[in-house]
Amino acid sequence: FEEPKTKITKTPRVMALNDPGKKMSKELGEKSYIALSDSADAIREKISKAVTDTGGNKGKVNGGRNLLDLFTAFVDDENITAKFEEDYKNGELQYSKLKPMLANVIINALKPIQTKRKELEKNPDYVKEILNKGAEQAKIIASQTIREVRKLVGLE
Repeated sequence: FEEPKTKITKTPRVMALNDPGKKMSKELGEKSYIALSDSADAIREKISKAVTDTGGNKGKVNGGRNLLDLFTAFVDDENITAKFEEDYKNGELQYSKLKPMLANVIINALKPIQTKRKELEKNPDYVKEILNKGAEQAKIIASQTIREVRKLVGLE
C-alpha cells in the first residue's frame, strides 16, 4: 500500500470571516464562509464585512491576520504579499486596499469552478454517467484491495 504523504500549505486552516478564532464553517453562519457558488457581489460583501483589527498582534489569531493569510493563499506574487505582510507587522495595513484585492482574487479563482458547475447543471445525464463510471471503477479497486488485505492477513 502507498504511504500517504503530508502536504503543507501556506494556509493550513482557513478561519471564519466573522470569527477568525474559529475554523471557517457553515455552522457559524452565512457570513463566516465563502461558498464556491457565491456570486461576485456576495463575495465582495462578505470580504468587506470581514472582521479586522489594528494589526501587529503577534501570535494571536485575528481578523487582519486571517485576511492576510487568505490573500497569501490566493496570490503567488511574493512582492505584493510581502508588502502587505510588512505593513501588517508595522500596524500600517490598510484594509481598504487589501479587502477589494482579496475579493477580486477569490472571485477570479472561483470563476472556472463556477463556470464548470453551470455546465454540469445543464447536463444531469452526463453527471449521472460520470458518477456511474466512477462507482464501477471504485468497485474494481475495492475488490482488489480487499483481496490483497485478505491474503496479507491469511484469510485466503
